[in-house]
Amino acid sequence: MKIVKLLLLLAISGSIYAQTIVPLPEFTKIEMDAPIKLQLVSGSTNKATWESNSTDYSFKVLNGTLMVEYAGSGINKSETVKVYFSNLTAIKIDGVSDISMGEGSIIAGDAFELNTDGASKVNLKTEVKTLKIDADGASKINIQGKADIANITIDGACKLYGNELKCNSLKVNADGSTYFNVNASETLEINADGAAKGIYTGNPVNKRINVSGVSNIVDANTGESMADERAQSNDDTTRITVGKKKVIIIEEGSGIRIETEEGDEKCCGNESKRYDLKKVYAGFELGMSQLMSPNFNSKLPTGYDFLDCRVEKSWFYGLNLLEGDLQLVKNKLAITTGLGMEFLNLRFNTDQLLIANVNTVSADSGLTAFSKNKMYNYNLNVPLLIKFAPRTKKDRNNFHFAVGVVGTFKAYSHLRTESTALGYQQESKIKDDYNINPFRLTATARIGYGWFRAFANYSLTPYFNQENGNPDIRLFSAGITLIPFQDF
Repeated sequence: MKIVKLLLLLAISGSIYAQTIVPLPEFTKIEMDAPIKLQLVSGSTNKATWESNSTDYSFKVLNGTLMVEYAGSGINKSETVKVYFSNLTAIKIDGVSDISMGEGSIIAGDAFELNTDGASKVNLKTEVKTLKIDADGASKINIQGKADIANITIDGACKLYGNELKCNSLKVNADGSTYFNVNASETLEINADGAAKGIYTGNPVNKRINVSGVSNIVDANTGESMADERAQSNDDTTRITVGKKKVIIIEEGSGIRIETEEGDEKCCGNESKRYDLKKVYAGFELGMSQLMSPNFNSKLPTGYDFLDCRVEKSWFYGLNLLEGDLQLVKNKLAITTGLGMEFLNLRFNTDQLLIANVNTVSADSGLTAFSKNKMYNYNLNVPLLIKFAPRTKKDRNNFHFAVGVVGTFKAYSHLRTESTALGYQQESKIKDDYNINPFRLTATARIGYGWFRAFANYSLTPYFNQENGNPDIRLFSAGITLIPFQDF
C-alpha cells in the first residue's frame, strides 16, 4: 500500500511539474488565428497556463494586444490553454480557433467587441454597456449575459445563439445563409438579406424589421413570421416529376414543405430496379477563391495588383438545394442539374479601394490603411454535369466523379471596408455592380468517396465585363462539401 501511495504521489508531482505558466504583460485585446482550444479566466493577473511542457504555444503583447500563436501541426483540441485576464475589451479570431470562458468568469466593462472570421467557435459571457459582434464565414457563436446596447453583424453561414444575452437596445444585420436568435427588451432593429433566418424574444417595445430575399424572421413569443413581401399569402402546391421520382413542393403561409413520392415501377421480362444515384452537387459547401489571369496564371495583369486576394480569407459558402438526375446508364451514369446559392467573399490584399459607379475596373491610390477590404457577391448557380456514381441496393457511398459546367447569375454585390487609421473604427458598405459580369460560365470537377466530397471550379468567362478595356480576369475556387444532401 505504501508503494502505491508513493507512485500516486510521484504521478501527481509529475503532472504538476509538467504544467507551464507564462506571465504576461498587461493587455486588453486578444488576436489569434491558432487552431487551438483557448479558455479565458477573469482575475487580477495576466498569465497563460497549460498542462503539458509543450513549446508550440507563443504569446506576444504589442500595444496592449495579446497575439496567440501556435507552431504545432494540425488542429490541437486535445489540450486547453488558459489565459487569465484582468480587463478585456476586444477579441479578434481567424480560422478554426475555439474560445470559451472559465467557470464563473465574465467579461465586464464599458465596451466589448468580438470579430470572427473563418469557422471559429466562440462561447462567451459578458456584462457590458456596449457590445459589438462582427462575424464572417461559418463561425458559431454562443453568448450570454447582459448588454445595454448591442450591434451584431453576421455574414456567410454564421450561427449566433444569443437568446441568453439580455439586451435593452439591439441591432442585427444578417446576410447570406446565417442563423441567429436574440433577446431584446426595449428597442430591436433587424435587417435580413439573402437566406438569413432569425428568432427574437424579449417582447421589445419598439421594433423595426426589414426582410429581403428568402430571409425569414420569427417572434418566439407569438410565432409571428416576417418574410419577404413578395411571398405568397395563399398555400400553393407544385408537382415535379424527375424519372420515377415525384417531388411535391407545398407553400404553407411563409414556409415551404417538400415531399417526395416513388412512382410505380413495372417492367416485363428481367426486372432491374433503377436506384437514385449518389448526390454530387446538393449540400452545404465551403471553400476558398482567388482571382487570376487566364490559363491558371496566378499573376494578375499589369496595373491590376489591387485585385490580388488573400486566399486564406477569401472564403465562399454554397447552399445547393436541389439536384436531379437523368440516368444514361442505369445505376451508374447520369446527366445532373439542380439549383444552388453561393455567398462569395474576396478579401483584397491591398489598401486600394475599388471605385464605384464607373465604367472601368479601377481603384484609388490607397492612402487609407484598411483592416478589411472585401468584395461580397451573392450568386445563383445552375449546374449541368455528367456524373459517374455507381449505386447498388446495399451501397450508395462508392467512389463518384462528375465534370461539367455551372451557370452563375450575380444577384447582388457590395464592397465592405474597415479602418482604424483615424484612431477609431470606421466601416463602410458600398453597393455597386463594380463591372462584374452578371452571367458567368464555370467549369467544375467533383470527386469523392464515402462521406468525403471535394471540388474545383474555374471560370470560363471573365469575372469582369470586357467593355471599356476591362481586364480578362478569371475566378478559381476549390473546397469541400461539409454537409451533403442525399435526398430531397
